[in-house]
Amino acid sequence: MVAMFDKIGLGQGFRYITGAVEVAGGIALLVRAVAGLAGAALAATMLVAVGVHLLVIGGSPLPAIVLGTLSGFVAWQLRPGSTLLRKA
Repeated sequence: MVAMFDKIGLGQGFRYITGAVEVAGGIALLVRAVAGLAGAALAATMLVAVGVHLLVIGGSPLPAIVLGTLSGFVAWQLRPGSTLLRKA
């Protein structure tokens, strides 16, 4: 990961920020009140990752595409007004 983030050119601090966003988003998925927002944030993070793979560092963006799609699905299912959030 160090070498990959060196290729991006934004410094190793960006690696720590990215990791913190991903960990915080994963934990927030477990909190019902913010799970939809967390899914959206993770989907946006993966969208940026796909762009970085395609435009900057090369390599396969497939893992980021899969994770972004799953995160987007979670965000969509847990959006405000979704029937999934209603209690029976």
